[in-house]
Amino acid sequence: MCLTSAAAVLPRNALASGSASQPDANAFRLICLPDFLAAFVIVCLSFCVEATAFQDAAISTNAGEAPAARRIAVVICGHPGDADHVELFRGSVEKIQTGLATHYQFATENIHVFMGDEDDSESSEAEALEADALEADSTATPDATLKTASAKPATKEIIAAELQRLKPLITANDSLFVIVIGHTHFENSLAWLNLHGPDVQQKEFAAMFEGISAKDQVFLMTNPCSGYYIRPLSQPGRTIITAT
Repeated sequence: MCLTSAAAVLPRNALASGSASQPDANAFRLICLPDFLAAFVIVCLSFCVEATAFQDAAISTNAGEAPAARRIAVVICGHPGDADHVELFRGSVEKIQTGLATHYQFATENIHVFMGDEDDSESSEAEALEADALEADSTATPDATLKTASAKPATKEIIAAELQRLKPLITANDSLFVIVIGHTHFENSLAWLNLHGPDVQQKEFAAMFEGISAKDQVFLMTNPCSGYYIRPLSQPGRTIITAT
């Protein structure tokens, strides 16, 4: 897990202060990190999804019919910090979106992504229109549609408001998967996830998810200092995987 913490999210100045004698190593690291981070998330999901599928099968056997269950994902990508991490984080989110839909049968409308700031909203709308066009085109590939799925800005206010809207729509039969990517700074015993605008600390983050009735809830926290999120997030029925 410590290796995951180092690889999943680099310090904001790591690339700028890298050794001048090893430019190729740094470039290679940037190329590989999106694949590594996405692969880590997908591997963790494979265990969690298989466990929930086993439970669904048991419920179906006992009740005589399959429950109306959905798999719902919330992907939060924090402030990247610099241009290199913009591409790194975007590439990771795209791979995670594609993996959720193609390998684990998440419906596209049940994958909720928070990435970028409010200035990116126009480009997100354009991407959504492009996705609609690709979906209408019979020659378009499924992956192309998934990768251009629109995202909401990753601000504290928007994330909290959208989760508040989703809470009554998530039933006890559903499974919720929360995936967090980003930088964190630690101050006064609080681990602040860096967002666009005000940051959010572990207690505030946990409060956003209070009252969700999904029978299975899985949190994959790949950000630094994510171990501080375990205690406030903990409750019966939740699985929490952190990078530290």
